[in-house]
Amino acid sequence: SFHLFNPPIQSASGNIAPLCGASGLKIVNGSSPNSIIAITASQVNLLSSGGLNINRNNVSITTLNITTGTSTSTVNGMDGEAPGTSAWIYIWLIDNGAATGALTSLAAGNGLAPVLPSGYIYKCYVGAVSVDGSGNLYRTIQRGNRTQWQLVAGTNTATSLNIASGVAGTFSTTSPALASVSVASFVPPTARSIQVMVGWAWKNSTGANVLVAPSTAWGGTNNGPRGSGGNLFPVFMPGTAGINYVTADLMIEASPATIAWASDAAGGAINALGWTDGVVNAP
Repeated sequence: SFHLFNPPIQSASGNIAPLCGASGLKIVNGSSPNSIIAITASQVNLLSSGGLNINRNNVSITTLNITTGTSTSTVNGMDGEAPGTSAWIYIWLIDNGAATGALTSLAAGNGLAPVLPSGYIYKCYVGAVSVDGSGNLYRTIQRGNRTQWQLVAGTNTATSLNIASGVAGTFSTTSPALASVSVASFVPPTARSIQVMVGWAWKNSTGANVLVAPSTAWGGTNNGPRGSGGNLFPVFMPGTAGINYVTADLMIEASPATIAWASDAAGGAINALGWTDGVVNAP
């Protein structure tokens, strides 16, 4: 008798083909943290462009290197592009039917159409990382679809990354005018939300009253946290409240990604904590 492994599905349409994804997914900087990425997962489902799927268990890749494969798409390297500087790099698991590897791709084509190495037909997007102005990987740790900036002394994440600080917009408890601030350097285009930390006495500066929201639409006449419109804010930090820092998870509404805030003194600040990737299918 004949047994077909990974038989074709009835239709290759996205409505019927199974989603790619991973369980137990973890992505961290590897043995040479400026250039190498390590990936582990208890189970991964990968898809081909024709709708075929393949499952792998106990995946472990420790040598995904962004300095290789810069001319020709290479397993456990780049997909034929140089990683560049101050850029987002997208991570894929790939398979040729015999073994699983990994691949990194730049934002060209939204980073979601990598050039696969010869013989590899299965792929699954699993996350994104970022390089600094020198082309070194920032330190991050990803579990499932959630990524957090990882603080490591003496590296490019020795302290949390500052998004904005100082005076911004017009703070008011009744009718604030919020200022838009870009977070495109702190979350990849695939992110659906950003996790931020908000402070009112950043660097021991003059204490500030601070408001933070997903967009400037939260501000306006009587829309303040004590305005008659009845609006509540994700973050409302009176500078005299004795609260030093709070965290918030904000849905990203704009593209390129922005959030909004108001601060009335030098101590107001927003720092990046991490993001949730809306394209990664992983619990």
